[in-house]
Amino acid sequence: MEFLKQFPIFQEMTDDEFERLTRIAMKRSYEPKAFVFMEGEEREAVFFIQSRLVKAYKIDEAGNG
Repeated sequence: MEFLKQFPIFQEMTDDEFERLTRIAMKRSYEPKAFVFMEGEEREAVFFIQSRLVKAYKIDEAGNG
């Protein structure tokens, strides 16, 4: 969870607050070209990218990207 400490939003947290955060945080790995989430889906999380790249794109009603 040291990875999270590099983000300004977490830097002023107390040790107790950060400990509570680490209890609910989950590390996930995704295969290349996997969808993390799709437009219109209910969001349940905030994602912090540790390595590699994430490509975001929008598809119109006709399916064009």
